[in-house]
Amino acid sequence: MEKLAKKRVTLRHLARICDLSVSTVSQILNDRDSYCTEKTKQFVKNTARELGYRPNIGYKLMHGITTRTAAIILSYSDMISGEYLQKIMLHLIDRLNEKGYFVYTAKMPTSWPERKQAMERVLERGVEFLIALWKPCEWEDLEVIARQLPVVVMGSVPASLKIASVDIDVIYGVTQIFEHFRNSGCQNIRMVSTLDNYDRITAFSRFMNLEGKELAPYIVPLTGRDTCLRHNEQEPEIAMEIGYRKTRELMEREPEVDAIFYFTDLYALGGAKYLLETGRVIGKDIRIAGYNNTTAVRCLPYPISSVGQNEEETVRLLLDFEAGKPPCRIVQRPDVFIRN
Repeated sequence: MEKLAKKRVTLRHLARICDLSVSTVSQILNDRDSYCTEKTKQFVKNTARELGYRPNIGYKLMHGITTRTAAIILSYSDMISGEYLQKIMLHLIDRLNEKGYFVYTAKMPTSWPERKQAMERVLERGVEFLIALWKPCEWEDLEVIARQLPVVVMGSVPASLKIASVDIDVIYGVTQIFEHFRNSGCQNIRMVSTLDNYDRITAFSRFMNLEGKELAPYIVPLTGRDTCLRHNEQEPEIAMEIGYRKTRELMEREPEVDAIFYFTDLYALGGAKYLLETGRVIGKDIRIAGYNNTTAVRCLPYPISSVGQNEEETVRLLLDFEAGKPPCRIVQRPDVFIRN
């Protein structure tokens, strides 16, 4: 078995290892009716997975046979930086395998010609269900694909496009953090964030009754090089250094600030470093929060609140569309983690 796993495993090899006929193994892998027990079916699928068996896509396409292939696509930067996206992708692969799919994952390049070629390679594999995590390519390209096969996006999709999506209610999650600040007696709440992030800015403006007013006194902006968020998230130490610097800028200007919300956990970690160095007790003298509920924040000995996505529920909602749910936009409430 070890020797076979080092080279391409054919259907005939798999049938011999499972001690079954080629036709029976083919029926099981394609979820067609067979007289085998559920135990045998599971054994065949598990063996195929362990050996890295992949169907002959070209043959199936030529003969009009279902490929039972699903694709998960995301951008290269998201794959590297998004801890929660990595968890969602692993959950998706497990669930799709359980449903009898062979799963193809693809990281979309940054340049348009390379991205177009990557998308063509995905479709050439006979994909029957496609999941895009955030925006790995142009929305219009996904809409074209959605006319041919089920496509669902995890993230916000323009309302004008007919693409199924599972979005997250960021405004709700961020607002819950601000409510926590206020319920804890905080009077001087500030924010370290980009100025063009609609959801976070909207939540802050509504909570602080600042709609239509100047935001500059209340927000320390991430501008210029600071806004290269994809780059910063790939290199956590850069985002943390920026969080440290922005927090120092804020606290030197307004030492009475007693609560800060950061664009992401990485900036919050850098801010926490500065606050601790200046003798402030996090959770007592000042409360802070970030976004994404990363492992680093969860494991700290001092409290940083955060907003995170329920990965299992997200996967369940995404796969509802595989089952034939009509394209629509589902808005999921995030989990809010209050740490005192």
